Amino acid sequence: AQGNKTTAAPPTANGTISLLGTPDVPFVVDKTAVTVGKADAPVTIDVYEDYSCPHCADYEAAVGPTLFKLVASGDAIVNFHPIRVVSAYGSAAGAAAACVAVNDAQNWPDFHSALFANHSLTSDAWSAKDFAAYASSLGITDQDTVKCITDARYADWIATNTIASRDVGISSTPTVFIDGKAQATLPGPDELIAAVAAAKG
Repeated sequence: AQGNKTTAAPPTANGTISLLGTPDVPFVVDKTAVTVGKADAPVTIDVYEDYSCPHCADYEAAVGPTLFKLVASGDAIVNFHPIRVVSAYGSAAGAAAACVAVNDAQNWPDFHSALFANHSLTSDAWSAKDFAAYASSLGITDQDTVKCITDARYADWIATNTIASRDVGISSTPTVFIDGKAQATLPGPDELIAAVAAAKG
């Protein structure tokens, strides 16, 4: 991924996507996160994740659907912070996901989940071109997106995010904050739903 990388400004996007049948769900890429959901949602959830982290993959499989349901219902806004802790796959996959977020936001939720499921010893050795080919196999064929992935355009963003995460005390992934409070144990679907219920009174 680093071999073909070109220097680029951090990714930015500000629009909407359709999520689980709900149209016009706000979708923003800014600073260190991909943010999905309404700004006035009752609960704000921050997830610090590494696409190469096995525990993150397990957590995504367990709670990812619940997070998106809470977002689609307007009950939560989620900030996904991609960082690299374990292997180079975290950087390369994170850069690829950022390209999709900027250029093809509607496909980002599925691509985000697929990248976790795709991690293996084999994909650890993937080049940026391999990630572009993988995206194409999932129907992400927009030429700007494919070129962005092939260029590993946002690899530096993942590195910057990783440094920023350490500054706020992140030492492992996944780490979850609910309304700015770090969770001592990872909240499962029931705990996330309960947090929303409590916030709504």
